[in-house]
Amino acid sequence: MDDPETSDAPTARRADATAGRADARTGSSAGATRARRADAPARSRTGSRPGTGRPGRRAQSELNELRRLQILEATASVLAERGVAETSIADIAEAAGVSAALVIYYFGTKDTLLAQALTFSDERFYAGALAAMDGLESATERLGTLLLRSCAGLDAAAWRADWSLWLEMWVRALRDPALAPARQGLDRRWRATIADVVREGQASGEFAPGDADAVALHLAALIDGLAVQVVLGDAEVSPEQMHTLVVAIASRELGIPPGRLASPAGSERPSRRRRARPETRPEEGRPTQGEPHAAGGRR
Repeated sequence: MDDPETSDAPTARRADATAGRADARTGSSAGATRARRADAPARSRTGSRPGTGRPGRRAQSELNELRRLQILEATASVLAERGVAETSIADIAEAAGVSAALVIYYFGTKDTLLAQALTFSDERFYAGALAAMDGLESATERLGTLLLRSCAGLDAAAWRADWSLWLEMWVRALRDPALAPARQGLDRRWRATIADVVREGQASGEFAPGDADAVALHLAALIDGLAVQVVLGDAEVSPEQMHTLVVAIASRELGIPPGRLASPAGSERPSRRRRARPETRPEEGRPTQGEPHAAGGRR
């Protein structure tokens, strides 16, 4: 996919159309052929035009991905601050430092941007959480780290911004069937991430036996509900209270003392890399291989 801000295709099409109209008036089909050939010089194997300085296909693909991520990061920031209803494509383009046409070219609509920005935000969370869980020796420590990061335990501002995106997604997905699969895929991945750690602890004897998926559903629903109250500024639900309650419920479900989950040892310590859970395609809920992501602060 060529970037519309760097591609020669629009220019070539305009030139072809002009040449064709001129030849139609003169009745010369040979002239039209010569004009099209003149406006379409041979490309190199990399897709660059000789002597034009245009990027080759590989460089163009890298540029496309960089711009896509640039737009997604700006979208996540603007939507978290203003909400979908108060944000225009032009606002996102201005924040990203690109044209509105380029935003539409890559994503089409605000709803598509919202879904992909939320996926981008979630990937930052998982990258940061997995990095923090690297090298932790027990499932108890890993689950404690995951719960802490889910309850604004590290970067409250980033956590609140990420959860604001989730509130926007829930509202839009309620009435827009096109967004429902994206929401479902992201939530499914979150529950599966919790369930994986619970199964590890059950296999090692750290946690009581039971239905890991049911435990994950209980904890995910609890975290979701409490996060809404915190983001909305409920005076009776602070991030600290949220974390305390989540840890208490998790400990009860897993049959361990609350203190073990409340203070996960080494949650920030870098060490050997653990295999990340495969990324889930939001629109299908199927696992696929992820890509490198920046660290972030949401579940």
